[in-house]
Amino acid sequence: MIERHASKAAPHRGGFNALEVMSALAILSIATSFAAELPRGVLRRERVKSAAREIQSVVLATRMEAVRRNTKVVLHVDLEKRELVSWAERGTPNFVQDADEKTINRYGIPGAVLFRGADGRIDGPDAVSFDTYAGDRRLTDRLVFDGDGSLVTPQAENSRLPAKPRSYGPVVPYASVDCPTSRCRGIFFSDHAGGRPGRNLFRVSVDGAWNVGRVSLLKWVPPEEGGNAGETDFAPSPWRWVD
Repeated sequence: MIERHASKAAPHRGGFNALEVMSALAILSIATSFAAELPRGVLRRERVKSAAREIQSVVLATRMEAVRRNTKVVLHVDLEKRELVSWAERGTPNFVQDADEKTINRYGIPGAVLFRGADGRIDGPDAVSFDTYAGDRRLTDRLVFDGDGSLVTPQAENSRLPAKPRSYGPVVPYASVDCPTSRCRGIFFSDHAGGRPGRNLFRVSVDGAWNVGRVSLLKWVPPEEGGNAGETDFAPSPWRWVD
């Protein structure tokens, strides 16, 4: 016959001592700070990346509408209202949305995106460098596509085609461009208002011979991050992100 003995339960200790409480609070504080900081940076990064792709898609959609309608279609980047608006020209083109020209597409710019030229100015004259049509300098901040899909050439000094980089490599690969400040077309935007201008500066544009190049999305690579000295190089992804 096996005799069973009831095991004596260990006495229950109520509460925690001061050292245990302090240690737990310290660990909780570190974990909370890390958890709060990481999503903030990641969310900002993803919002800007998403907006960059959306802007690229809107430009591409504008070109497709011009081809579909076989007529000129204008995309106006309205910095004051923070939106992109497109319409098809009717009659003699004047590159202004008249009362009888219905809006094709309207895209609101997220608050995380700041239009900023390579000179660092927010909403400055070079933040959207597609300016001057038919000799009218008042026609700024708009892309115009013809019915064959080609870009109507903007005439301003700041709306020229970019140059080719002096040399290519891992940081400045093929498909990169050299886009001198105030002398190169593009829609330029960033996720930062402060700091140096090249911090996460993106460029959406239409480049290539006869203005029929693809709609590109590039990011500035300053010389200190591997860009060519004396150039303003914009490169395709993958990109290095600067927080």
